[in-house]
Amino acid sequence: MTAMISQFSPLTRKILALSLFILALLLVWTIVLLPVATQMESSLTELDDARFQRVRLEKLQARPAPEKAEALSADIVFGSKSREEATSGLGAYISGLAAQNGLQVANISARPGEETDKLLAFDLALIGEEVSVARFINQAERSAPMIRFRSWQIEAGNADDPNVQFSGQVVGAWIKS
Repeated sequence: MTAMISQFSPLTRKILALSLFILALLLVWTIVLLPVATQMESSLTELDDARFQRVRLEKLQARPAPEKAEALSADIVFGSKSREEATSGLGAYISGLAAQNGLQVANISARPGEETDKLLAFDLALIGEEVSVARFINQAERSAPMIRFRSWQIEAGNADDPNVQFSGQVVGAWIKS
């Protein structure tokens, strides 16, 4: 091998030596320095993330404690032993509220649901004077147990009839008691 190198001119030997030196540097860069630099970059990123998390947690800790909310009253939901009992109770409650406001019940039908469902839904249709319907809606949404209308509409009757038809879906919650 030395005999072969000695046949090269001094310029070729210098170029060959320089090429081998550059190849060695690239090999050292690829095998040693690049993985170390990549690991350092990853570690610095993790350190920045940890610092950000720490600052965020310190800011969260420095916030004042939230004020205690008022306790919900127990009569906000229907308490019953089963879903069927709660369904019949809510149906009777809606019928009673309609009768109290002078409305005629055209339809109240419970929507089917699983025993584990905590919401009770009814489709209803009521007929009466517009003022009575407005009073019914107001009382239904403000009274306890709480019920809400998911959807509803009011349709006017003919010109001779002052009554309107109120129809929609009412929802209430129940718990096992």
